[in-house]
Amino acid sequence: MPTDPPTAPAPNRRPDPVPALAGSPPDRSNAAPAKPAKTYRSAKAAKSANPADSSQIETPRPRRRRPRLSAIGGRQVCLCVTLCSGAWIIALLLRRQPIEAQWIVQVMLAMAAMISSAWVSFEQTIMWRRPTRRLAELIEEIRRGECPIDELSRISGGPAAIAMAVQDVFRDLRLQRRQYLELQQEIRQRVANRTDALERIIGSLRRQTQADPLTGLYNRRALDANLPAMVERCAAERLELSLIIFDVDHFKQVNDTLGHPAGDKLLRDVASLIRSGIREDDLAFRYGGDEFVVLLPGQDRTDATRLATRLRRLTDELARTLHVPLPPRLSFGISALDELPEPSARMLLQEADQRLYELKHARQRQEKPAA
Repeated sequence: MPTDPPTAPAPNRRPDPVPALAGSPPDRSNAAPAKPAKTYRSAKAAKSANPADSSQIETPRPRRRRPRLSAIGGRQVCLCVTLCSGAWIIALLLRRQPIEAQWIVQVMLAMAAMISSAWVSFEQTIMWRRPTRRLAELIEEIRRGECPIDELSRISGGPAAIAMAVQDVFRDLRLQRRQYLELQQEIRQRVANRTDALERIIGSLRRQTQADPLTGLYNRRALDANLPAMVERCAAERLELSLIIFDVDHFKQVNDTLGHPAGDKLLRDVASLIRSGIREDDLAFRYGGDEFVVLLPGQDRTDATRLATRLRRLTDELARTLHVPLPPRLSFGISALDELPEPSARMLLQEADQRLYELKHARQRQEKPAA
């Protein structure tokens, strides 16, 4: 039969409703037109079906999980069974019917259910509740350090396997803590050793920067750093402080006649005499080329003069071994802190230098007529 040609859809015609899912009840002709059933499809399926209308995709509704029977506590189940069995027995007793075999069987079944429920509840209490409570108490005591870990091995019943796992966890944690403490102690020891080595290196470098390489005494930089602090401390504690400046006379003649190695040896010998003649609290410095400075805390001018005279006599004996026309000798100038109008490092050093200049000038005047 000839078929009609397809006609174009009307412009205002609504699209056909989405067909119902499989298994839905068929549409009845007498019923009122129902709303089209909503279908819950995945976003990917809906987008593939109608990619142009992806903004109206409906998300699937989450399914509600039914509570499983295992989620209900055994105690509640036993209580329900016991109550039902008790109600069953009471109902049988209230019927007032003659005792028959069926009645006896029903009572026995109810009593058996009650006894079984009571036994299950008792077994659950013995096997799970008490051990679980004891396990929780032991875990808290172990965390506080009041109980050894081996106490977990005494847990019996259902939580015994859990107690063994918890025991292994505690042992692993304790082992890790011990390893952490050992590592921390090793790191602390290494840091301490490295710090000591660095302090020794720094101290050695500081001594090198403050020591004279030729004589081994402190240098001019160390004098500038220690003299103001020494003056301030002695002034605050009301202690006496004396300063001696030594100068080697005719030292240039030793260098010109015997050479610079002989002059260096003479300076080392004089520095050795000064180092061996002072106390432990005294400080000796090489002030210049052939000049030395000695600080004497707690010593007055008389003690300083006695030390300077002894060192000059030892230097004269040392100079006798040198074959030069004019043997070298020591000149010294002394200043005391309590004799200064202004107790300062600059005034103390300036006063001793002035006394040294006066002594050298007087000695030169004596040597000129003799020459």
